[in-house]
Amino acid sequence: MRFSYFLTRPELVLFVKLGLLVSCVAGLRSLAGVLTGESDQDESGE
Repeated sequence: MRFSYFLTRPELVLFVKLGLLVSCVAGLRSLAGVLTGESDQDESGE
């Protein structure tokens, strides 16, 4: 049972870290796009 907890802990931390990182990057990119006025182009590119 300790193994399960051990495996769940790092996975959760990694998931949270990844989520925060993606959120930060997406937010920064969105903000940069809006500030540059190329938000539509960025969305069209992807």
